[in-house]
Amino acid sequence: MGSSQSNLCVSVRGEKVEFEDSWFSRGASRFAYKGKYQGKRCVVKLYAKEIYDIMGDEAWKADAQASHTAHEMAVLFNRDVQTQKPLKFLIPEIMRVTQNAKILLLWFIPIQKTVKGKLPNTQESSDIMIPEGATVAVEDFIVGEYVKFLSNSTWINIGIPCNAPAAFSHYTFHKSGGTLLVCDLQGVRGDNGYILTDPAIHSSERPGYYGVTDLGKVGILRFFQNHECNDLCRKFRRPVVSFTPTGEANKYYQKIQQIQRKQGSTYTYELGTELHQMHKEMKMSLQPITE
Repeated sequence: MGSSQSNLCVSVRGEKVEFEDSWFSRGASRFAYKGKYQGKRCVVKLYAKEIYDIMGDEAWKADAQASHTAHEMAVLFNRDVQTQKPLKFLIPEIMRVTQNAKILLLWFIPIQKTVKGKLPNTQESSDIMIPEGATVAVEDFIVGEYVKFLSNSTWINIGIPCNAPAAFSHYTFHKSGGTLLVCDLQGVRGDNGYILTDPAIHSSERPGYYGVTDLGKVGILRFFQNHECNDLCRKFRRPVVSFTPTGEANKYYQKIQQIQRKQGSTYTYELGTELHQMHKEMKMSLQPITE
């Protein structure tokens, strides 16, 4: 005899979101849970412990900043570029877990529920998977077929039309004056446009500014090593790169080209101290404007 309680997270304004016991999707760094927010379906995203241990709450702050910046760039792209399918980025609401799923024996003795573990077909205690006090991101549930268009390491989905997402990434470098490049684009391509989530941004100022998927100038150069311009972005400027000392240029170009082109995200810690060394010794500017 007894009752149960659901997972619950709360915003700084006191708004509450209940979400399911077990995740329905997971990436390399996050688990995604279905929930309800203000009467609408939503997704609650929780960082895996391995990533959270590296960045703590800064991980979500960086992600939120990346989403806001990507949204601002998409507004400009939709204005400046003639495309039939405009791009829109979801902006997450950052909340904190105040309770995890429990069974209340005799209505008052709490017992942790057993939920899906880190891997499919495994089980774990709810307090291990969803610790109270953890920071989560809440955003609208996207209806439709979820697709990865391109990654943060130059992989592009050749099985579907990707001209607009690829051109958008190129546009962000051009429009920002070479200070950043938005990539790692995923979401739903619908009749009225693209709805995208979880972007990565490479910052030319310093790798890691936008989180663990920000590969800095190294990531920007890796994108352009594989990017083939299409009619939407052919006139946009590309980077001009040099290295100090100049004799190391070929070695660095080869090392950057060896960064694995994969569908999943590439993280700063995977590339180690060499990422920061290459970033430090690389000078990047924009191509001159040509008529």
